[in-house]
Amino acid sequence: MKNGTILFISLNRSENSTLEGREFPPSEIIDTVDEIYTTEKGENRNRIIRYKPGEKSIFLDEQSGAYNKDGKIIKHGAIVITNGILAVSEKETLLLKYLRACNGFAGNKYRMPGRTALFTERDVELDAQTYLKEEKADRALLNMIDSLEPDELESYALVLGDTEADKKKTSEVRRDLIIYAKQQPERFRDAIKNVDLKRKVSVIKALKDGYIKYDESNNVISWKDGKEITRCPIGKDPADYLVELSYQPLYEKVFASIESRKNMTKITVNTSLNNKGETDLELVEAAMKGGVFDKKGLWYRLEINGELCNIGRGASEIQSKIQFDDTLKKLIRDKVYTLEPA
Repeated sequence: MKNGTILFISLNRSENSTLEGREFPPSEIIDTVDEIYTTEKGENRNRIIRYKPGEKSIFLDEQSGAYNKDGKIIKHGAIVITNGILAVSEKETLLLKYLRACNGFAGNKYRMPGRTALFTERDVELDAQTYLKEEKADRALLNMIDSLEPDELESYALVLGDTEADKKKTSEVRRDLIIYAKQQPERFRDAIKNVDLKRKVSVIKALKDGYIKYDESNNVISWKDGKEITRCPIGKDPADYLVELSYQPLYEKVFASIESRKNMTKITVNTSLNNKGETDLELVEAAMKGGVFDKKGLWYRLEINGELCNIGRGASEIQSKIQFDDTLKKLIRDKVYTLEPA
């Protein structure tokens, strides 16, 4: 740390304090006399240590003026942790030795049985490494969100609980995901690592558009015609439960039906666009959101003259292409504004 200051941090921390600034007790006293276990010169024994400014050793038997006339150990000064922090100059070598040797120090592997650790030493280098590691991971997370395509953004948002994601503009969804990732990065990472994400998105969309229904009053998951699929256990999220069941042989056909509905209906008209006035990027994003393209690996493909052709690896690449290819732009626009009800 700057200026050669070493910080000791209290372990008596209140995570749920209702008082601002009272994360730690206002003050904590560290006794200036302690009995410790030592291993010196191959000999194991207990020794008394005392913090007395001006001495060369922390061991009582190596100090002067150890006892008063009544035979009690004389204590000098006080060691106080204020608001959870004790700052010690690296020049205060005796105090540092005492703090690192006493039973209250969490880093003392020879702590006496039954003694509780009261404080720990902040590892500045480790703190810096941890901060940089977390900062790098957070930047990578935000960069990943920036690179997501519209359909991927919507999928992540739906799984994370944004039930209106499919009604928002892509820029809004991206903004909301960035805010979420900044506030709850670990939960965000857990969600996107979930191997069931794509299945859950399909189920959520099926529930949203009424292809399947969930009746909370009796916990029944059914088809849109009311025919029961299964009963959801109390307290269980119906989408999560259907994803779990989708791996079982008896429910493979149920999930296959949910998945196949995406091929039964192409995109409905996006009323926020005008088929004459939308930007190229809006047109491409609408096509992505509506399932106009087939995706294989990094490539988005489009059926042209009966064959699937690679047309780009992302919205910006496709946007650049249709700026100079009116035929491709018209083909995409025709597919976006074609209604084929299920």
